[in-house]
Amino acid sequence: MFLDEKACGETHAAVFGTREHFLAWARRQPPYIEYQWESWRYCALGQYFHSYGVLLELSPDLQTIFWLAKQRPHTIGALVERIENSGGSYGLDEGH
Repeated sequence: MFLDEKACGETHAAVFGTREHFLAWARRQPPYIEYQWESWRYCALGQYFHSYGVLLELSPDLQTIFWLAKQRPHTIGALVERIENSGGSYGLDEGH
């Protein structure tokens, strides 16, 4: 577990590799930062893992974020918006 800073300066525990932890990290990044979808090191999830010095390994939460990250535009701000607006369904069909 890592501690994430809340906007008001309080801290709370967030489990690394979960949707909530990824969103907390992404919200701290400049929203205009672009990521390279095709690159494991420079994709949004690759940057997230690299920032913590961890090898890329997708938990079930992050597997769904992976599919949202594929959609354009490839900026951190747009990805945060897609995740927040997904309602947990991530726009995936049952057969995929």
